[in-house]
Formats: sequence, C-alpha cells, structure tokens
Amino acid sequence: MRGQLCLTGAGRCTVALWLPASMPLPSLGLRLPAQIVRAQAAERELLIAALRSLPPRQREVLVLRYYADLDVGEVARILRIGPSTVRSATARGLAGLARVIEGKGR
Repeated sequence: MRGQLCLTGAGRCTVALWLPASMPLPSLGLRLPAQIVRAQAAERELLIAALRSLPPRQREVLVLRYYADLDVGEVARILRIGPSTVRSATARGLAGLARVIEGKGR
C-alpha cells in the first residue's frame, strides 16, 4: 500500500496521509490476542498524531520515504527539491517524531 499523492494545479505536490484504522497484517494463519491488536492500534494512532505535528515538508518526505517506500531520488523528483534537502528533511523529521513520541509516551 502506498501513500496517496495529489499534484495541485500550481505544481505543488502534497501527500495525503491515509492510514486506515485497521491496516491489514500479513496473514500467517495466526490470530493475535486482542491485547496486542489494541496496543498496535494505539501505536498507530500515536504515530499518525506525531506525523501530523511535523511541518508539512518533513511529513511529506517521511511519508514518501518510509510509507511509500521511495528512494531519495524519487522523493526529490516528486517534491521538486534536491536530494540533500530530502536527506536533511528526513533527518529533521525523524528527530521531530522521536521528540513527539517520547513526550507522549510518558
């Protein structure tokens, strides 16, 4: 499953963060206990809230890099920015996620 991309008339690319409340898990023929499923849902909600708290550029880069599984060059081309900007936005975004998640996880 990949992130949704929307190119506006002005040529600005935006990333729509759409993660369903119940993302399918790989089917291994196992049923997870309800407690684990609830914990995963809580973690997913925390991650979504943390992503939404980031500046738009950092959020776009992280979603494209890790959710859409694109490499630095592809992200740079889509967002019309340089590869070094992608790398720095990725580093800043990951640091911001860590700060937000650590703060909410207490």
